[in-house]
Amino acid sequence: MQPPTPPASLDEGVIEATAPPVLEVSEEPRWIPAKLSRMERNMLKAAVEIISRHQEPVPYRELLNQVYMDLVDKKVDFDSARQIETTLLNHNGKEVLLLEGADEASGKIIRTWWLGEEKLAPEKRTRISLLRRISTSKAKLPSVRFLHRKPRKSRYIEKRTGDTD
Repeated sequence: MQPPTPPASLDEGVIEATAPPVLEVSEEPRWIPAKLSRMERNMLKAAVEIISRHQEPVPYRELLNQVYMDLVDKKVDFDSARQIETTLLNHNGKEVLLLEGADEASGKIIRTWWLGEEKLAPEKRTRISLLRRISTSKAKLPSVRFLHRKPRKSRYIEKRTGDTD
């Protein structure tokens, strides 16, 4: 049995001539910034505060250590120092900026952190926490005494006018 042969009438030139059109992008897409998690916000806020306090670029490891200690003091739950480093590197060029320069004495590259061009968005505190709502609300249920009470008679006594002619 011989394998089937393709028909000879197929012209490959026709297939190449009908290539799909190429899509050209005239400008870069604008990505919508993702909402920061509470942990990321705390990390970035601590880093910006530390850099602002120093008023000069902060060495790479020193900033990571100070942010770590600040988060521990504030009892923020995070995984590791690597997570802090990753978060800061993900926001490099936004809220924080990583600068690299050569040390003249040793010839090594020194990396420092500085404030970025974007400001950290202010926190929105519109929702009241559930515990605060419960603690401030008053009980609206009737008391047990109210349920077993006899209904009172009305104190309003209708005055009768004397229509006695």
